[in-house]
Amino acid sequence: MYWPNVVQNAWRSCATSVLLYIEGEKYGPKITPEPPTYTRGGKSVVKAAGCLLFCSFKPRPMPHASASAAEPLILLECLVAGTSHRDNLAQHEPSLQLNQPLELRREADSTFDDWAVQVHTRPEAGGVWLGYLPEGRNETVARLLDAGKHISARLTHKSWEDDWLYLNIEVLLHE
Repeated sequence: MYWPNVVQNAWRSCATSVLLYIEGEKYGPKITPEPPTYTRGGKSVVKAAGCLLFCSFKPRPMPHASASAAEPLILLECLVAGTSHRDNLAQHEPSLQLNQPLELRREADSTFDDWAVQVHTRPEAGGVWLGYLPEGRNETVARLLDAGKHISARLTHKSWEDDWLYLNIEVLLHE
């Protein structure tokens, strides 16, 4: 789920512990999950992380988990590291498509990175090793893979910059 920049900037300092989702186009604004609410002067007052926030709308409850079970949670957006070290990418790049599902495989015995996670195309797409999740941004994903969670990725952008294949992916947690 992406938060609009306005929401990120407004809530970052005083409500970092409250997750907000605002949807205003079709059903009117809502905040979920529902934080403690008080009424003051006919307006809702939301208490979040020690701050009082005045709102002209009432928070609604969070949608049922079953309604969003099909939608994976985006854990991470990142580049695929090490694509310049993969010799066969130039021949496989034309077959890479935007939104193509990708596999993540844990490389627990890596001598360079304790949390190494390889990025591959799915077996039906040739099982091509594309690279790694970037070091320093891969620990959470590696721990989830180690715990047996269903984690995958999808390709969101590809382009050539000189002899380097720039691949941007989203890492997804499936429930």
